Amino acid sequence: CIRLVSDRRFGYTTPGTRQSRRTHEPRRMLSRSVKLVNSSSSPARTQSPAMELGWLIGGQVLSVAGALAAVRCLTEALPPEMYGILGLGMTAATAIQQLWFGPLCATTDRFFPPAREAGQLGVFFRVLLRLLTLTGAPLLLILSALSVTLMNFGYGDWIVLLACAVGYAIASGANNLLESVQNASRCRHLVALHNGASAWLRLMLAVG
Repeated sequence: CIRLVSDRRFGYTTPGTRQSRRTHEPRRMLSRSVKLVNSSSSPARTQSPAMELGWLIGGQVLSVAGALAAVRCLTEALPPEMYGILGLGMTAATAIQQLWFGPLCATTDRFFPPAREAGQLGVFFRVLLRLLTLTGAPLLLILSALSVTLMNFGYGDWIVLLACAVGYAIASGANNLLESVQNASRCRHLVALHNGASAWLRLMLAVG
């Protein structure tokens, strides 16, 4: 024990000590490299929580205002029967969008930040596109079978409504997927502007 203490005091190391230092040195270098990569991958300027909250509240206010304005304009422009058909089509579009794009948006929120930190965004988007194709193909087959059934039973007029619902669901799902990417990137101002612009764009398309 006295020899070991004196060796450490005067700078002498035993072979076992040298071996342990050689073993732990790569771990220390790896931890330093990971810290350096994480510090370099983090954004140089981050918004404060109060500013992010302000952007989110502003975006929600614009979205709600656009939705209320759309309801007001559509109820005045459409007769009750047509408004009911529109409501049915919107319900079908929302169901399709939730079944198809809902899990993909949750996946983007969960796995986009780790993929960005690891520098694997290309792989992430390729896998996301593959999942979009694999989940959308069975759903489109089911909708095609439903269209054939409606035509056989004499409800061919509803196929147009179903086609419009599918088109709106795809556009809305792609919009939500892009919003998930922006949210995972912590671009709160883009998320807020995206929410507000989407609501008012839907209103202008409906009125036009």
